[in-house]
Amino acid sequence: MDCETPAAAKPNRAKKSPGHKKYLKIPYTYVRLIVSVLLAFCLILCVSFFRIQQFHVTEEANVSEYMDLLNKYNDLQTQANELTAKLNSVENKNDSTQDTLNQQAQKLNEQDSEFTQNLDEFQKKAEELQNKLDELEKQKEDIVNQLNGIPYLPGITSQSLTQPIPLAISYSSDPIQLLGYKLDSLNDNADQELSSFQDLMDTFNTDKPILNDYPTIWPVKGKVTSGYGTRQNPMGGGTSEFHSGMDIAVPMYTDVKATGGGVVKEAGWNSGGYGNLVVIDNGNGIETYYGHNSEVLVKKGEKVTRGQIIAKSGSTGNSTGPHVHYEVRVNGSAVNPQKYLLINN
Repeated sequence: MDCETPAAAKPNRAKKSPGHKKYLKIPYTYVRLIVSVLLAFCLILCVSFFRIQQFHVTEEANVSEYMDLLNKYNDLQTQANELTAKLNSVENKNDSTQDTLNQQAQKLNEQDSEFTQNLDEFQKKAEELQNKLDELEKQKEDIVNQLNGIPYLPGITSQSLTQPIPLAISYSSDPIQLLGYKLDSLNDNADQELSSFQDLMDTFNTDKPILNDYPTIWPVKGKVTSGYGTRQNPMGGGTSEFHSGMDIAVPMYTDVKATGGGVVKEAGWNSGGYGNLVVIDNGNGIETYYGHNSEVLVKKGEKVTRGQIIAKSGSTGNSTGPHVHYEVRVNGSAVNPQKYLLINN
């Protein structure tokens, strides 16, 4: 059965209702493209923000490290300045020390020069001191010899007091060593002399009472008209007699001095021909007589010293003119008084 086919079959289109709006139709491909672009933009934006954030963090870390390095640099700069100041101070001190050393070296040179100049002067002084020591030894020997020459003076010897003095000068090529030798030698000699003179002083102190009272000076200054011993009787008769003392002619009223210290044993008129007589007990058995005085100035029992005026000269008793009869007796026996007259007054 034949069917009829329309000439053209056209689809049926829906009819638009009068109230339906019209929309822009965008292809789906464009939509995907736009979405992809937006997603890419967001991704780039996020990455950019992340990188910016990392940059800020890194920049802050770099700034902090830079500040730390800057602080360290400032500290190092400060330390460098301090070290520079210390170095300058040390250099100044070194300069000052060098100047001080130079001054001290100059002073040492001056002192060395002065020492060299004074060495000869010390040599002369040492020789002078040695000469003085020698002279002192001679004087000491003279004193001891004089003491030993005095009779009836016990306890004084010169055996231990007259030791020879060694030379104080030693010889050396080294001035310092020479100086030391001289000082040691002079000190030793001075110690020896001091010890020796101490012995002498001990002897003097022991015998001082004897020495103080020992009759050693002249009773008056005058001419000896009659000495000790046998003589012709001055009173006449042509006979000889023993003169127990010495007669010293002086003017009337001349001061008569005690020749040594002691105690007055007799003072006044003597009936044995002495006239006005003074007798002094000088100790150790020694007595001194002073006769023919015009006046007696001391009393019996009085203590007198050497050189004290005890009477006035005269011509009392058995006398032919003004004079002093001086007599020394030892243990009651008359001895030659001239041996005791060691010192002229």
